[in-house]
Amino acid sequence: MRLATLTGAALAATVLIVAARERPARGFAEDLTTPGSVERSAVHEDLTRALARCAGFSAADAGVIAEANEATDLGHYQRIHLGFTDRGDVNDPYFHWPQSVGSLPWLEGWAHGRGPLLDETGAPILGCDADGTCCDPDGEATCVYPGSLVSLGIWLHSLADSFSHKACLDAGGVNHADFDPTDGDQLRACPKTAHDAEWGGVDRQLHDNAFEAVRATRDALAAWRDASGLAVCEGGIRDADLRLFVSLRRPERRGILAARLLRACDAACAEVGIGFHPPGP
Repeated sequence: MRLATLTGAALAATVLIVAARERPARGFAEDLTTPGSVERSAVHEDLTRALARCAGFSAADAGVIAEANEATDLGHYQRIHLGFTDRGDVNDPYFHWPQSVGSLPWLEGWAHGRGPLLDETGAPILGCDADGTCCDPDGEATCVYPGSLVSLGIWLHSLADSFSHKACLDAGGVNHADFDPTDGDQLRACPKTAHDAEWGGVDRQLHDNAFEAVRATRDALAAWRDASGLAVCEGGIRDADLRLFVSLRRPERRGILAARLLRACDAACAEVGIGFHPPGP
């Protein structure tokens, strides 16, 4: 089964009607509420879950990947508790502003089980050892091993953030709290409110970066799947589906579309996704 119905005229028409009434949203920040009033991101959680399922990961494994992606921001989300990726802490730039410290290559290698997480001096980052195993200093969370599904989710988060924050860094800003408000480009791209303009083409540069972020996430999942020898699903989330996703201003509508993509992927990938056995105990 293929996902031919996902971008059909009926769905597109429905989305366009709703989009005309939509309000600004908080982009890659938390913008949806799960039961229990826990906020989540339509990109880091909902769409990532659908992309992983349609890449051929089992439903359970897709859930771990998406939850780890979200927990990279929140610290604790569903079954995943992370401390070494906290926003605003010493490791913040490595996971949330990776281009500023050049961390994307070793994050990718770590997610593929090829190396540790190193700081700018070449030493393991706080909470991680020379083998790439990361255990939170507070001892409350399960250790994360290189090449595991959780490490994959963390890398995907950083990969998406590298696009979401690209305009700010290109303009000379450092992060959401460290930029020059007298510089027009930095004032446009660096505040947290800039996330509002990523969706629906409000700001073309930010919008295009959002599309590149979700496409890069899809392609990275496929590459990790291929490297791990997992089966390929016959379904697929196409560029047209991703363009439709980023065209939506309201996070609720993006969440609905991601849920539709996930349901279609569940049907298309029912015969694959036997599950990945991660490294470590």
